[in-house]
Amino acid sequence: MTTLFVGLGRMGAPMARRHTARHETVLFDIDHAAASGLADELGSRALPSLAEVPDEVNTVVLMLPDSGVVESVLLTDGLLARLPTGSLVIDMGSSEPANTRRLAEARGVGYVDAPVSGGVAKALNNLLSATNLAAAGEVLTVAKTFGIEADVMVDVLNASTGRSQATEVKYPRHVLTGSYDSGFAMDLMIKDLGIARSLAREQGANTPVTGAAFDTAVRAPKKDVDRLRLNYSYLRRGAPHNRACLAAYASRPCTVHTTQ
Repeated sequence: MTTLFVGLGRMGAPMARRHTARHETVLFDIDHAAASGLADELGSRALPSLAEVPDEVNTVVLMLPDSGVVESVLLTDGLLARLPTGSLVIDMGSSEPANTRRLAEARGVGYVDAPVSGGVAKALNNLLSATNLAAAGEVLTVAKTFGIEADVMVDVLNASTGRSQATEVKYPRHVLTGSYDSGFAMDLMIKDLGIARSLAREQGANTPVTGAAFDTAVRAPKKDVDRLRLNYSYLRRGAPHNRACLAAYASRPCTVHTTQ
């Protein structure tokens, strides 16, 4: 059995290392230099394109960021059509269940939805995390109008029932320091929030509070930046009377935006 491992990013590369140690594996990533470097390290082989999948490949492991990329690899790039009947695709990223179920029915290839971070539970957790982050930002904004500094209000929250991971970790370490370096990009957060919203709608669940946080994130500008900077800056845009207060929270100047 030969496995094709697709997606060699921050999570995929260490997983590919472990898999290659026990199984015959070929590698592919859109970053060809990264794939070649890892293949040299592991004594494996990197494919220059998905059009050159070896005939002996009958298992594919996908570690990709979202459903759109999964569908592009399997359908647009034609990987699914090149796999023999009876092959197995293991999707370990955070794809939407509805899409993976539809793909599982195609071409007689087995499809396993096996997200490394928990699938439904992960998406719902991130929905709550994003909501907590936005709510804490609003509370700090209001507190500042009463002359309560952000670090003082965070301490109050963390000694009270309003504390959350956002107030205990994200704001003290990544926002109030001005670093905005939590390591989770905004587009990935929005992807998980979208999955959670789709799951809620499929079950007929009403989610007005988390829905408001999702809508705020979607309206924010997005371009290769950490989710904390965008969440925080977008709160500025929605509360023009508090922009000067919020500027004092960061270690860098505050850019004034107009509300869209």
